[in-house]
Amino acid sequence: MARSRLQPLPVALLRDRLAAPGPEASRLVSTLERLGVSTLGDLAGLPRVAVADRFGELGLQALELAGGADTPLRPRRPHEELIQAIGLPEAAYGTQLDRALDLLIERLVADPRRRGRSIRVLRLEARLAGGGSWQAEVPMRSATTSAERILLATGPKLELLPAPAASLALRAVELGEESAAQPTLTGDDSERRLELLSEAVRQARATAGRDALLRVVEVEPGSRIPERRAMLVPHTP
Repeated sequence: MARSRLQPLPVALLRDRLAAPGPEASRLVSTLERLGVSTLGDLAGLPRVAVADRFGELGLQALELAGGADTPLRPRRPHEELIQAIGLPEAAYGTQLDRALDLLIERLVADPRRRGRSIRVLRLEARLAGGGSWQAEVPMRSATTSAERILLATGPKLELLPAPAASLALRAVELGEESAAQPTLTGDDSERRLELLSEAVRQARATAGRDALLRVVEVEPGSRIPERRAMLVPHTP
């Protein structure tokens, strides 16, 4: 049925159907027309071997289209973005922004549209109180659903805001598959535990500075002066 309907149609229709750059498809159609092959029916009646010898792979593709064959439709997967936004008091900055970001992260992680999928890339967006907008993209080191990890990655970006913000938004630009169980610090894999601790220390210091994580080291434990008994030094796992 499809072939009978295609027979009277001009071969010029192949220009928009062949999977090849425009010039190549146009040259093939022009050559067919010069050879007297003016309709799809004329093309479908040609021997397959002769078409392959003269026009190669592109000619065979044209022959199949003329005979009613085509590749199945493959619908494009829609690009999905999740976003949470919040309005802020005029000229919000400092702790107001920190609390707003905490709330946005909680909402984003709890969003039912996420359907258990992990988050790979985020974008922090703001509408500035004085006009204009600002944004910063935040790729995660690995896909996650952890609000704590997201906060560690996005929090430092607030310091880059060029002016107080009137609104703040957090957008999940790229989602991954459903996340596996988050790694824990328990178990027998000491190297893995050390790796996780080192990463946690690095992210904490990136957010709050070198002195974000300290440990107590004994100096003069027998001293009568409390300040000499121990001191705080940066923690190195």
